[in-house]
Amino acid sequence: MVMLKRLSLFALIFMMTSLLITNNALADTESQFEIINVEVQSKPSILILQGNNENGVGLYIGLDNIDIDNSLSNYDIELDFGLSEIEVLDVLNESNSEEFVQNIDNISGKVKISGSNVGNSFSKLIFVPISINNLSNSKVNFSVKFLNLKDKNANSIILPEQDTLIFQRGKILKDDSEIGISDAVAGLQYLVGLKDESEINLINMASILPDNKLDVKDVIVLMQRLVGLRD
Repeated sequence: MVMLKRLSLFALIFMMTSLLITNNALADTESQFEIINVEVQSKPSILILQGNNENGVGLYIGLDNIDIDNSLSNYDIELDFGLSEIEVLDVLNESNSEEFVQNIDNISGKVKISGSNVGNSFSKLIFVPISINNLSNSKVNFSVKFLNLKDKNANSIILPEQDTLIFQRGKILKDDSEIGISDAVAGLQYLVGLKDESEINLINMASILPDNKLDVKDVIVLMQRLVGLRD
C-alpha cells in the first residue's frame, strides 16, 4: 500500500514537472515572435460633382476616402469620351497644384492631366467645363480614370476604380425617363431657385445650346424641340 502511494506521488510530481517544462517552452517560443501591426491602406474613390461657375458648366473631379496626412505629391488623370460627341473646353487647376499639365485632344476623345504637390484638400482637384455635341440626343459616355497617385513620400497609393458618367443633351431631370416636358419644367424651376444644382443635370441642360451656359433660352429651345418646332 505504501509502495502504491509512493508511486502515485512520483507520478504526480512527474506530471507537474512535465507541465511546467511544457509551459516554459511555450513561453520561450512566444517570445521569439514579434507582433507586427500591418496598416491596411484604404482604397480611395473618385468624387465627381457637376458645377456652374464663372468658367462655365462642367465637372469637379477629385478624390474621396483618401487616407494620407498632409499632401499628394503627384496625380495623373485620364478622361475618355466619344469622338465628336463631347467637347472638353478647358481643364482648370482647382487645387493649385504645382507643375500642372493638361493635354486636351477632342479629336481622339482623350484628355490627360498631371499635377504635383497638392495641399490637404483632394475633393476638387480639377474643374472640366464640357459640352455635349451629340445632335441626335442619344446617350454618351464620359469616363474618368486615375493612372497614378503618390503620397507626400512618393509612395504609390491604391488607385480608385474608373468612373463612367452618362450624358444626354436635354435630359435635365436625373431619372431614366425619356426627355419630355418635365425636363423643361425642371429647368425653369432651377432658373427661378425652386430646384438646386443637385436635383438636375447641369451639363445636359447647358448643352441644349452650344454656349455652355444655363439660361431660359435652353428651356425655350427644349420646348420647341418637344413640340416639333425645332430640330
